[in-house]
Amino acid sequence: MNSRQLPATLLVFGLVLALFASACSTSTDSQLEASDAPEPAPTLEAPPELESAPFEVTPEVAPPGGTVEINYTEPTSRGGYYFLHQWTDSGWSEPTHLIETDSNGSPRIFSADVDDFEIETYEAGPSPENAPLPDVPDGFWMLCETNSPDTACVIIEIAEP
Repeated sequence: MNSRQLPATLLVFGLVLALFASACSTSTDSQLEASDAPEPAPTLEAPPELESAPFEVTPEVAPPGGTVEINYTEPTSRGGYYFLHQWTDSGWSEPTHLIETDSNGSPRIFSADVDDFEIETYEAGPSPENAPLPDVPDGFWMLCETNSPDTACVIIEIAEP
């Protein structure tokens, strides 16, 4: 290589290096911008509507750890206990909580994994019943009677105000 070829070779090498650095910089910048963007919230479709139940729950949207009021349209044999199921992308979960209303005294919340828990059916007093809600994630939940002759459920939304 003679002395005239060296500057030309360095010039070509410099141009190639500059183009490569520019391409890497653009790629890295766009990767950084993409990773800095917040992840979109998971989209969870509303659950399908259920058959009509002999009771209503108010409010339809309640805060985690709040209380809902259960009103029956007519006297019904029931035990004052309800299972809570969570709506997921796969459908309704197994029961997550067992809720006891104030029709039995003090309202309480139990884990739903109780195996030997027998609930007697009786003519619970007049409506309304107050049911505590556990501190659960925001979303759609299904509140189901545990032991009525014809188990019925309603959908509620639990969400921070």
